[in-house]
Amino acid sequence: TMRHHLIIPVVLLVALSLSPLPAQVVPNRGLTAADLALARTLLLDVGGEKAQLVYSHRFDPIQRGEFDSLLVVYDRNDDQGIRETFAFIHRREERLIIALDPKGRVLLPGDIFLRIGIRRLPDQPPIVRFVGSFNDKSLGPSLRNVDYQFNRTDFSPVNQSVTRIPDPPRE
Repeated sequence: TMRHHLIIPVVLLVALSLSPLPAQVVPNRGLTAADLALARTLLLDVGGEKAQLVYSHRFDPIQRGEFDSLLVVYDRNDDQGIRETFAFIHRREERLIIALDPKGRVLLPGDIFLRIGIRRLPDQPPIVRFVGSFNDKSLGPSLRNVDYQFNRTDFSPVNQSVTRIPDPPRE
């Protein structure tokens, strides 16, 4: 019976690794096929059929050196067709929410996810930064940075900033 318990997961893993998986919107070449398959499975469970995987990344946002967390960032359009970006971290069979507002969005509606960053702090959980682009009516093209920090149950926002993208130099 022990063999039967091992055969099914191995067959599923092989089938998932051989089947074509849609790419992420923002590519991550360092992501393994198994992590991409897990991100797709988690996305269906959380975001539903209409959710689009934007980015996933295996990293250590809670304890330095423990790469036991898979970040999943996804988009879904609201009823008016406006893009909304959501994110969560899957860690040890637990889902840790990352949310800027009560609806669970990680960036503001209409923002386009670009990348994440992580800043290490002494004797504290690191800061995880989400960077998104948007077009502000008064500023023009801009970047929104939203910083989150783990508070033992989820990732709460701790800081936000907006930076205007400078115009390209004229020749």
